[in-house]
Amino acid sequence: MVFNATQQWLDAHINVWQFFGYLNVLLSTGFLLFMGYKRGWDRTNWTLLVTSFVFGTGLGTMLLPSIMGALLGGILVFLLVRHLLRFPHPSADLFAIYVILFIGIGRLGCLFSGCCFGTVTSLPWGISYGLGNLSHWLHFHTGQINDINGPGLIIHPVQLYESLFLLLGALPVVLRAQRKKIEGRIILSGFISSYFLFRFGLEFFRDMSNVWWSEIYVGPVSLFQSFLLGISGLSLFYALRVSRYPSAEVIPLKQLSIHSKKAVTPLLFTMLTGTVLLSNHFQRIQIILLLALLAGLVYLRISAHFASQSHLNLRFSPQTVGAFSILLLVSTNTFLASPDQEAAPLVSKSKWLYGINEHNQKLIRIGNQNLSFSNYVRVKKILRKQEGIFYEDSTLHMQAMKDLKNPRLSYSLGGSLSRFEYEKVSCGGESVTETVTSTSFLAIVDQERAITKGMSSYLNGRFEYTTGSFRADNDSSRGYSYTFGVVNAGLEREIIGAGLGLGVGYTPGLDMEHVPVIPSFYLRLGPREFHLETGLNDRYYVQPGFANLHLSIGHKPTRGQGYQVGIGNRGPLLLATLGPYATVTNLQLGNLPKLDLTVQLLGNNLGFSTTVGFKFPRHSKAGH
Repeated sequence: MVFNATQQWLDAHINVWQFFGYLNVLLSTGFLLFMGYKRGWDRTNWTLLVTSFVFGTGLGTMLLPSIMGALLGGILVFLLVRHLLRFPHPSADLFAIYVILFIGIGRLGCLFSGCCFGTVTSLPWGISYGLGNLSHWLHFHTGQINDINGPGLIIHPVQLYESLFLLLGALPVVLRAQRKKIEGRIILSGFISSYFLFRFGLEFFRDMSNVWWSEIYVGPVSLFQSFLLGISGLSLFYALRVSRYPSAEVIPLKQLSIHSKKAVTPLLFTMLTGTVLLSNHFQRIQIILLLALLAGLVYLRISAHFASQSHLNLRFSPQTVGAFSILLLVSTNTFLASPDQEAAPLVSKSKWLYGINEHNQKLIRIGNQNLSFSNYVRVKKILRKQEGIFYEDSTLHMQAMKDLKNPRLSYSLGGSLSRFEYEKVSCGGESVTETVTSTSFLAIVDQERAITKGMSSYLNGRFEYTTGSFRADNDSSRGYSYTFGVVNAGLEREIIGAGLGLGVGYTPGLDMEHVPVIPSFYLRLGPREFHLETGLNDRYYVQPGFANLHLSIGHKPTRGQGYQVGIGNRGPLLLATLGPYATVTNLQLGNLPKLDLTVQLLGNNLGFSTTVGFKFPRHSKAGH
């Protein structure tokens, strides 16, 4: 009997299945944490190891957008962090069970959402999807169906095949091996070998490729299938080697002189920073998992601090880590739509780009809208060398990239709030603590225009009005206000960007009646995906004041969210307000204007600053 999964049913239930898919991964990860805690392992180190595995899955899917890439990336990063922490306990068997559960149950979500679908079949257990599904899009554009309003063809439920293999095949075998006290490394490597071999065979029954180079064939098999065979063989070799020499390390690692307690904070901060910079490339569920795990780590670190009652260093304290966690929570691509699909997402997510190989009538996922136009063209050229014609992508990516050649003009309105303390020493040596509070209004105009291929120019102007108060110790406070304006111009290329400008202001009520002309500069080194930059009053560091210097690492995608973390100051008091900050740009909250948000910790004493700006872009007529 044919199971006909109509699109109307999917439209009503797809979010329910997404919810259960996310719940499955969260519960599976919770089970993994619980089993480690139950064995008496150090909670901070074990939580950090689990977090490293999830972070590694994000890195893996960036390089290999498939569950295969996630699995390999997670294991490699886990092994590295395990060695840095000198974690003494064997845990490979737990990770084998964890991977089986979250992939096996997660594939059921793929089955009902319609991704990763199979080839056409006449078998009685075949399924079909209706209008709007990826398989329907493929069948219509390749001429296999003529009625765009009708259902898609009957196809193999390959997602179900994979779930049955994992939950009814691999899981009982792994549990039995665990009860027989077989070494965990043998269990995990044996599972990877069998799973990759199974996926090698399953690729013959799939009509959707998540890896674009799976459409490059070497004889009867694809390059991706050759990769799967290679990893399967290496894993089997490793399992046999460990079973023969159980006490030997097959691949010896150099011993690093890092004590585990000293390694926790740098590793935690590294994963926090990496998640901020790369979250636009991670899968949604990976972001949700990392948020939950990083929040748990912050809690454990704060608990450890209060237990030890040690001195709190603000710059590297749990509060600093917590501030970055809050920023991650705000910038994540969490999808919170209503069950009827009418409500807009809380935060938008960039769409995937798909193409069609008309020779074998397969759907190919080649990236998302952050894919650069040059890389998009490169992939198309490679695939065109294969037999068949590569169909245009599903989201008109080429037209979107052409639109970037038109001038892009945007207006921003925002505000900022800050409060900080600093110590001031008079000529007589008397120390006075001053408290400064301020509120600012910001108005920004920014235009960017393409000059040549790979080069663009920008013109940016910022006006601000700030009002606030000084208070020295217990003296009465005195108010102040100032206005400041700055204009910047510069050039941007893929690996470098630079700009210059001038600013001037007026400060009634302060010691100086007029602010002299203040220079502005900006320098970026490195590609947009990951770069180092510095500037003074430039377009990328919008903190109120007329002497704002910063040094940071950042991420500026062509489209979508951008990120920046670094050290900077607020206003003319350079050392007093110097502290770490983090910025997320182009954050889309439903149908609201795009949002830029900066959170900063100021100075050696307690202090903070939060700046928010809303963008109102002027859309060009091109592409409409």
